[in-house]
Amino acid sequence: MVPMSRTLREYTITLALLAATLALTFYPMLFEGRTVLPSDMIDTMTLPFSQYYGPEHAYNSLITDGALQFYPLKYFTKEAYEHGNFAFWNPYILNGYPQYLEGMWTYNFVLFLPFAIGFPFILLLPLLVAGMGIYSLLREYAVRPGVARIFATAYMLNALFMTHLLAHFIPASFSFAPFVLLFLHKYWRSPQFKYLALSAMALALGFLAGNLQTIGFLGLLVLCYWLTLWTLAPRPSFIVLWRPMSLVFSFAIGLSAVMLLPMLELFQQTIAGGAFFSTSLLNSYSILQRLESIGLALTFFIPQLAGTIRGVTFDQAIGVYAQDFEGAIGFLPLLLAVWAGIVLWKRKPEVRPFVVLMIAGLALPIATPLFRFLYHRFLIVFILGACVTGALGLETILLTREWTASVRRWTKWAALGIACITCALGIFSLFRIYDFPAIDHFARLHLLPHLQHSVFAEGNAAWVQERFREALDYWRLTQPELLIGIGTSLAALAVLWWNEKLRTDGTLLLIWVLTAVQLVYFAYTWFPSNDTSRYPLYPNTPETRLLQTLGKHSRTYFYREIDTSKQFAFMNNENVVYDIPEATGYVSMMPRCLYIYTAIMHWREKGLVTPDFLGKFNIGTLARVKPLPFDSLPLLTAGPLWIYRNTRMSPRAFLAHTATVLANDSEILHNMADDSIPWPIAYFTKDSRARPLSTLSTMGDTVILSQTGENILSFTASSHDSAYLILTDTYYPGWKATVDGIPTPVLRCNYAMRAVLLPPGSHTVEMRFAPTSFRIGVWISLATLFVLALICFRDVGWFGKIKERGTNDHITHLSANPQTIGK
Repeated sequence: MVPMSRTLREYTITLALLAATLALTFYPMLFEGRTVLPSDMIDTMTLPFSQYYGPEHAYNSLITDGALQFYPLKYFTKEAYEHGNFAFWNPYILNGYPQYLEGMWTYNFVLFLPFAIGFPFILLLPLLVAGMGIYSLLREYAVRPGVARIFATAYMLNALFMTHLLAHFIPASFSFAPFVLLFLHKYWRSPQFKYLALSAMALALGFLAGNLQTIGFLGLLVLCYWLTLWTLAPRPSFIVLWRPMSLVFSFAIGLSAVMLLPMLELFQQTIAGGAFFSTSLLNSYSILQRLESIGLALTFFIPQLAGTIRGVTFDQAIGVYAQDFEGAIGFLPLLLAVWAGIVLWKRKPEVRPFVVLMIAGLALPIATPLFRFLYHRFLIVFILGACVTGALGLETILLTREWTASVRRWTKWAALGIACITCALGIFSLFRIYDFPAIDHFARLHLLPHLQHSVFAEGNAAWVQERFREALDYWRLTQPELLIGIGTSLAALAVLWWNEKLRTDGTLLLIWVLTAVQLVYFAYTWFPSNDTSRYPLYPNTPETRLLQTLGKHSRTYFYREIDTSKQFAFMNNENVVYDIPEATGYVSMMPRCLYIYTAIMHWREKGLVTPDFLGKFNIGTLARVKPLPFDSLPLLTAGPLWIYRNTRMSPRAFLAHTATVLANDSEILHNMADDSIPWPIAYFTKDSRARPLSTLSTMGDTVILSQTGENILSFTASSHDSAYLILTDTYYPGWKATVDGIPTPVLRCNYAMRAVLLPPGSHTVEMRFAPTSFRIGVWISLATLFVLALICFRDVGWFGKIKERGTNDHITHLSANPQTIGK
C-alpha cells in the first residue's frame, strides 16, 4: 500500500502543475482583461457596431458560436439564478425558448460567482478536471507519475478541446470520460458494486455537462471500452458483458433524467414541427470528400499544417473545416500512441481497449454514414484512446530496451515525413518568391469565386479578399507557426532517439516541455485574445440603447437577408446580453416558432414578411441594413442600420372573440398572412380540441400584464363574452395556466402562440412554466440517487460482488503481472 500522505502529495503536485499550465495558456484572459471571444468580429463585422469600431477585422470567424450561443445563454442563466430561477425559459429569443441546450449543468455552480470570474472558470474548470481524470486513469494502469503528467497535459490541452472550448459541450462532457473508464477498470480488477456506482456517477456528470450528441459519444465510448475488456477474458460470459453495462447506464440515465427528459421533449417538439440547424444534417459528405479529409490526419501531428485561422477556410473543397479536423495531443504523444497501437497490440493486451477507441474515433465519422450525426467532434474518442495508448507505450519503452530498434525505426520514418513536409513548404516558398503572381492569379481565378458566398463573405468583399491573401501567404517555410510546429517536433524526435543516453527524469521533462509548448502555442494562436478596450465585448451604442427602450413593451425583428453592399446586422442572440426581446435566435434545435416561418418558409416563397403579419406577434420594432419597402412606417434611424417602429403591432397579450378550427398550420399561416382578414382572431388545428367562437363584441375588453418573469406571467382580463386570451409568446409544452386559481388548458393557436379560454367577466390568469418532463426527471434522479446510496451503504450481496459460478475467473488482470508495471 502506498502511504496516503505520499499519494496526496503526488496528486497535489499534479493538480498544481496542470493548473499552472492552464494559467499560462490563458494568462491574457485571466490576468490582462482580454477576451477569447471574437469581439473584433462583433465590433467590426456587424452593424450597428462596425460604424464605431473600424473596418472588418475578424481574427477567427470559426469561433462565432462562443459569442452567438454560449456566452449570451450563460449570461442569461447567471441573471436568472440571481432572480431565483433555473432559467428553463428564455423570453429573449424566438418569442421564447426552452433553454435546455445551453448545457454544462454540471459546471453551472460556477455561475454563482460574479460573471467576470465565473465565465473564465466555466471554460477552464472542465480542462482541469479532464487533466486530472486522465492522470488518475493512467495511474490506475500503473503508469509512473512523470509519464502520466505528460499525457494529462496532452489531454487537457488537446486541439479539439481548444477548437470547441467556446462551444463547450465536448470538453465539458469528456472531462468526465476518464473517470468513467477509471472506475470500470477498477471494477474489472475487483468486482465491487461501489466501482460501478462511481462509474455511473461520473457518466451522469458527463451527460449533465453536455448535449444529446456528447451523451451519445460517451455512451459509445463506454460500450467500446467494456466490450474490448470483455473479449480479453479467458472465458467471456454474456452476463459479465451485459450486467455491469446495464447497471451503469441505468443509474447514469436515472441520475441525469432531470436534464435528459426535458431535452428529449425538446428533441421531440423539434421533430414534430420545428427545424434542426446542424451543419452535419444540412450538408452531405461524399466518398471523395471523405478520402480527401484523410490527408488532414497530418494535422494531428502538427496542427499548424491545417492553415492559418486568420485566413479563409476551403471547406467547400473537402466538406470539412480543416480546423475542425483536429486531433493534436502533441507530436511525440501521438507518435507514441500510433507506435504502441500497432507494435504492442499482441504483446500488451492492456492497450487494446484504447486502440479500439482510436480506431472507432477515426473510422465511425469518416468511413460510415454516421457522419451526419457524429461528424468530426467524434475525434475526441480517438484522442482519449491515443492519450492512454501513448502513455502505456512510453512506459513500456522506459521499462525495457527490447523496443529500442522498433522505436528508432519509427523515429526515422517520422523524421523523414517531417523532412518531406519541410521540402514541400520550401519548394512552395521558393516558387512564391519567384512567381507569386502566378499562384495568386490561379487562386483568384479558381478558388476565390467559391468563397464569395461563404459565411461572412457576402457584404464583406474586402474582408474575404484580405483573408484569402493571408491564407495564400501562410504556406511558406518562414511562417512562425509552421517553423515552431516543425522545430518542436524534430526536437521531440531527437529526445526519443537519444532517450537511453538521458536520465529518465530528464527525458520525461523534455517531452513534457515540448508537448506543452506545442499545445499552449496552438491555444495562443487559436483564440483572438482581444483587447477589450479596443474591441469591447457587446458595446453600447445609440442603436442598442434605442432597441432596449423599444423592447420594454414589444419585440424586435431583424431582416437578416443578405445585402451585398452592407454587413450583417446585430447577430443572433447578442440581444440576450442587451435585454432586447427578439423573434429571431440561434440554437441547434428549434421547435415550432415564428422565426421558422418568417426566415425559412415565407422568405423562400414570398420574400420580405410584412409588418402587418409580424405585428400580430407583438413585433413593434423592425430593423434592416437598408430601407424597408413598406410605406407609412415611422423611421427611427436612417442607416447604416435602418430601424422602424411597427405601428401595426398587437399587444403581447390580447383577447380574441372569434376562433376557428382549420385543417393544418399551412392554412393558418395563409390566413394570418392575409392582411384583409380582420384581426384579432384565434386559429386552431383539429388536434388542439379548441372550442370555436363567433362573438363580435369587444366593448369593455381589457388585458393587463401585471407580473413578468422568466418562468411566470400574470394577467388580469375582463370581457362581456367568452373569449380566448392569446399570448404572442411561443407555445411549448410545460406552460401551465390557472384562471382564478382553477387549472385551465393552454392551447396552441395562430401557429405558435398560446391561448387560454376565458368565460365572461373579470379574471386573474397566471401562466407558469413548469414542465412535466422536468418534474418527472427530478423525481427519477432523486429516486435513482436514493437507490444508489441505499445499495452502497447496505452492500447488498447480489450487487456487492458478482457471485455467479465462474465469474471471478473471467475478471482477470489484463497483463501477466500488472502490479509491476511502472515500478
